[in-house]
Amino acid sequence: MKEQISNISPFGLRIQSDLKNRIAQKAKENKVSLNAEITSTLEKAYPKVTLLEQMAKLNALSKILIQATEPKDILNVAKLQYDTLYEEIIKDRPETPDIDHIIEKYMRNR
Repeated sequence: MKEQISNISPFGLRIQSDLKNRIAQKAKENKVSLNAEITSTLEKAYPKVTLLEQMAKLNALSKILIQATEPKDILNVAKLQYDTLYEEIIKDRPETPDIDHIIEKYMRNR
């Protein structure tokens, strides 16, 4: 759920006037405010990754690990990717019993 605009503190940003003019032109073309144009552009550049998307990636990486019969270097790279993504999931996930249960179940079945 997104915060109400009135509850978000202003954020001062210094940008070159040429860039600001280009953003303003794009905002005008899109019939939105400068703030809305910047926010939209940033949302596209930095999409929010959901827990389910992270778990799908983790599942895909686990399949790579299971099927890996190539040289040891490929297996090491796959394991490193798997471990890194797993750490991101554990670090970023909300602390709720449902998600804990999902992750525990997933980890038992891998």
